[in-house]
Amino acid sequence: MKSMVAEEVLHMPNVTSFVISLATSKTFLSHHLFNEDGEVPMELLKGEKLNQAMLMFVPLCSPNIRNLISSFKHHSRNMGSFDSILMLKFLRPYDYIQDNYFPKQQFGQKIYLFKMTVEGDGCGVDLVKRMQLGGDLENSWMMFDHVKHVQGWTTMACHVYDLVYCKIMSTAIYNMQSKDIKAQCILWRKLDAIVLNKGVRNPNFKGFMVDNAQANWNVVHIVYGIRDPIVKLIDKEHTCLFH
Repeated sequence: MKSMVAEEVLHMPNVTSFVISLATSKTFLSHHLFNEDGEVPMELLKGEKLNQAMLMFVPLCSPNIRNLISSFKHHSRNMGSFDSILMLKFLRPYDYIQDNYFPKQQFGQKIYLFKMTVEGDGCGVDLVKRMQLGGDLENSWMMFDHVKHVQGWTTMACHVYDLVYCKIMSTAIYNMQSKDIKAQCILWRKLDAIVLNKGVRNPNFKGFMVDNAQANWNVVHIVYGIRDPIVKLIDKEHTCLFH
């Protein structure tokens, strides 16, 4: 439970203790109640097993939870970015894959950080598996786009709307120093490599949803098409209405 609280503090360092406690409760419920099929076994909702689950909620309802959250916030404010990354790695089962070139050491080379949860219900690998033919998300589309948080860096996040949890879930997150085709290809190839390691060969997504940026589409054509950036994926491309 403490690790879940710490993770929520890292994600939302400026929100109130109540919001942190509520978010932790939702995370705990999703891990404790849902099985691999996204269903809630009835035996968990009665008798001794239900009592055990309720007892685990006691710390989140205690006034002492504020002290715990405050201590995590104080610790996170005094951490550098590298320490924060390491802490997140230990709190969640991320696969961190980083290029071995660093700024100023190799001319023209960029570094990147690929993040994808690999264990448990609702993790990135689980979402990809469920998006394959025969899964409960086989008709869902992969949404992805860039967000610029820090000067010189861009973050691309891939999402899918999960019908089980009824919310948008992150499949993979990719921090990079360039939006060019070469850099973006790494994202999809790393995703494929990780899910292959978890038993999914040649992921076949229903379709892709993104804005009109041509580089984004070129990369999808190369990785999931016939390696030609000009040739479209028939019936698999959709520009999101938001853009």
